[in-house]
Amino acid sequence: MPEIKQTGSNQPKYLQLIDSVINRLQNGELRAGECLPSVNQLMRENKVSRDTVVKAYNELKKRGVVDAIPNKGYFIREDSEKVFLFLDTFSAFKEGLYNAFRTELPETTDIEMLFHHYNFRVFESMISNSIGRYSKYVIMCYDEPAIASVLKKLPPEKVLILDMKMHVPDLYSSVTQDFDVSFFNCLLEAEPRLRKYDELFFVHPPGSMHPMISREAFGRFLLKSGISGKVLNQIRPSDINARKAFVVVSDNDLATIIETSKMMNLEIGCDVGLISYNDTPLKKIIGEGITVISTDFELMGKRAAMAVKAKGEFNEIIPTGFILRGSV
Repeated sequence: MPEIKQTGSNQPKYLQLIDSVINRLQNGELRAGECLPSVNQLMRENKVSRDTVVKAYNELKKRGVVDAIPNKGYFIREDSEKVFLFLDTFSAFKEGLYNAFRTELPETTDIEMLFHHYNFRVFESMISNSIGRYSKYVIMCYDEPAIASVLKKLPPEKVLILDMKMHVPDLYSSVTQDFDVSFFNCLLEAEPRLRKYDELFFVHPPGSMHPMISREAFGRFLLKSGISGKVLNQIRPSDINARKAFVVVSDNDLATIIETSKMMNLEIGCDVGLISYNDTPLKKIIGEGITVISTDFELMGKRAAMAVKAKGEFNEIIPTGFILRGSV
């Protein structure tokens, strides 16, 4: 019978018992199907009340870590496919990613999808509360160095980094896109269309969470092409004039440029050039269509599902493509 002892932390006693079970499970000291000490045994060994032990076991049941079998006791739950899909925010292209991810996995796979909205406290709290509850953790990270310390709480072999791999050791499997060389190459593909404009601007608000490395790629493109341009931290109506082109990462900035151009009787794709990051169904039908630089999020969802099923190390970069429409 495994020893389940309080951790000695400042947490409530029932949480210390939970942590003890989870730590032993992660360390391989507990295995699927193994019987846990009875309520009475844990009461005696830890000098705690029945309510404390029952509360701990009930929470472990809720997390999917243990099963209770009447007249037999508590057992470590047999390993089942329960996936923690932890995304940054909800959007149209993330919906496509999820649908592809869901379709590629067996119907018996339980997927719990949550969002951190680039909030580190939320990120840390949800990861901590997820420990020991899932067979796989599929996590969208963002540009926050402290993320690495949070991920250390999870078994590396159960973690799959999705979309963006920043501040994360190479030991984690990943299915990501490239915001540097791929962005540069897409701009090169767009160059013939961009040359009809006098200036090119990359609208990249610092708070957008779009990786800063894209600014470097944009700068390299300006040097190679000889096109005049610069990075804008924000877009103002006064920035929008004829013979200017814009690359935007925010759909709010996309709307601002379209709306302002309309008010000024400037035609998108003729007077004003416009390229947007990340394709959505709506961008295909706005005006003559919005030209985009985008990875294939459905493919990302499919490959992430394959990584979950593969069980071993898995690293893949999903190509980023340039889709020409009428906006440039």
